[in-house]
Amino acid sequence: MTKPCGPKDRRLRRHRCLYCRQNHVKCDGKSPCSRCVQRDLVCTTSAAAPKPAFVTWQPEIEQSSSAPLDDDRVSAINRFFRGVETSISPLLAALSSNDVRHIIKEDALARDIAVVIGSKTIAQTPSIEAVNRMQHGESISITSQDIRSRFQSRLNMPDACRQNSVLVCALLLSIFDLMEDASGLRWYNTVQQILEQIVCVRGPSGFVGQLELSLFMLCKIYGGLRALNLDEDTCLADIEWRIDGQDSEWAVFDELIGIICVIARLNAKSILWLKAWKQRVQETTGTDLGTLYPNTIDYVENETQAQIAAEITHTASTTLNELRQLEPRFQQCQNINFLSAYYHSGLISLSRLFVDPAWIPYNPPNINESLIKYHSLTSLEFIEKVIPTAHLEAPFLLPPLLVVSLETRDASVRTRIASVLRSVQSQGFAVASSYFADISFIWNIFKCRDETPHNGISLPQENP
Repeated sequence: MTKPCGPKDRRLRRHRCLYCRQNHVKCDGKSPCSRCVQRDLVCTTSAAAPKPAFVTWQPEIEQSSSAPLDDDRVSAINRFFRGVETSISPLLAALSSNDVRHIIKEDALARDIAVVIGSKTIAQTPSIEAVNRMQHGESISITSQDIRSRFQSRLNMPDACRQNSVLVCALLLSIFDLMEDASGLRWYNTVQQILEQIVCVRGPSGFVGQLELSLFMLCKIYGGLRALNLDEDTCLADIEWRIDGQDSEWAVFDELIGIICVIARLNAKSILWLKAWKQRVQETTGTDLGTLYPNTIDYVENETQAQIAAEITHTASTTLNELRQLEPRFQQCQNINFLSAYYHSGLISLSRLFVDPAWIPYNPPNINESLIKYHSLTSLEFIEKVIPTAHLEAPFLLPPLLVVSLETRDASVRTRIASVLRSVQSQGFAVASSYFADISFIWNIFKCRDETPHNGISLPQENP
């Protein structure tokens, strides 16, 4: 039996926070108290106040494959949910829903991945006590190899692809890949070989209810970004993957993600067509193209190539119009402003698909240079605005940032882009270093030139 508390403790007992009260330890009565500060917990003294996420978990609900939930794991999980609760778009907000919280609470694998993600974010701005424990190996002891081995075993189980818990684990694993693997290849493989496999097994009708729809949207944008970065096609660009019957904001979100997938498909098809065109010119004329334009070569295409080129340019024109028509609806949806950077970079990408002179005979869609500069700077300004609070969404701003980086030779603008890359890297995402290397390589080829600084941005008029 414990000894009774002294007079001071009796006075403080009424003011102890929930954490100290539930763990039967002394509390200094401050708000927040020193124990909650050290453990990076939300400190609350009201019994009626909502409890911090999972602070009251007991060992008996843990599965045998998971280690006991100590203070470091509690802090890591709280930090993970803080990262998704403050998300600036529906991109990761789905992971903060009550249904996903329940999955992470009950599923040991999902919980461990969330712990590892949270611990990596804590490592960027930890307390002195947490740093000492992490440096001496006394904190989170969950290895990447262990997580992947357990996930692969789960994936091999019957009907695993139809379980929401497996889908949540795959999404969490993809976020972890962005934090751990600087090359980004592990994330690409996770998306292509796991997430898209799960989506295809379920099919368009396999996502019903708010939880499934929100998780599907996250899978869809992952698949679009994966295809866009690797110049590959994706089945998610097909019309049957468009989701109907949603409220206006979700509909706009889905439509914009669908356009990203279509741009990825157009990019892949245009690359293949251009490669086949150049090969046929060389075989037919025996001429090394070099820097020659098509009208300098006595060459007539076959009917198939001309038809494919016409289809690509027609689809691009249609997509460009859809994207422009989406803007008024897009600006009215406050919760999806995160994708503003994708809207502007999408317009640029569609125009830049046809820079090769081989496309000239097919009248591809085009945007004048002043408008491209406007979209580039607008996208960059938006990214700079949201990156400090992006948290776990930060790496998904890198693809539009890459598009912007290709459009500027202004030293001051390049300095701003480099600052954003460093910010993403400082938030714990190793993949930012890969983007840094690619962009630096391009900048070394295309040197800066003197340009007038842009203190304000105004929309230029597009050529008729």
